[in-house]
Amino acid sequence: MKAKDQAGNEDSDPASRTFQIEDTASGLELITDQDLVPVPEGDTASFQMKLGDRPASDVRIYIGVLSGDSDIRIQTGDSLTFTTSNWDEYQRVTLAAAEDEDAENDLATIRIDGEGVREKEITAKEIDNDDVPVVGFDIADAIIALQVLAGMNPDGDHLGADSNGNGKVELEDAISILQHISDIR
Repeated sequence: MKAKDQAGNEDSDPASRTFQIEDTASGLELITDQDLVPVPEGDTASFQMKLGDRPASDVRIYIGVLSGDSDIRIQTGDSLTFTTSNWDEYQRVTLAAAEDEDAENDLATIRIDGEGVREKEITAKEIDNDDVPVVGFDIADAIIALQVLAGMNPDGDHLGADSNGNGKVELEDAISILQHISDIR
């Protein structure tokens, strides 16, 4: 085995040499003020980002929706420039969630990337404003809902109070049941 040094000289015994390995592929760290951004359906929400270290020159950052809910998009800030003087100052990216027909709180993966930086992904969660259909609840379900709100663990099998069908009775279920029982919806 032959190895060459930076000058191109061959070395027949590279094992006798000391090498310093630099991690040049990792790049600058991208820092965001949140990794999960709740975006109300039909509205916008923002997150901010900056660099973890001073760059040697201007760094252009690109932000885009990688996968997930197609209702979520980058409204402003899909391309940001950090310089040697503003690298540690937050810059804003605004996300928008379009109205849709479902009642799901869908997710989208947002990718942040650029030359000389470590890629980062964050999650945008659409907070749906559509009503979840709630039917078949009675006063017993309302009592369970109040127990959940009070921090108590209801005894027994109460999946009838599971308004979103996830197999658990949680705060969201309690609110939904109480709204239904009181005809607030």
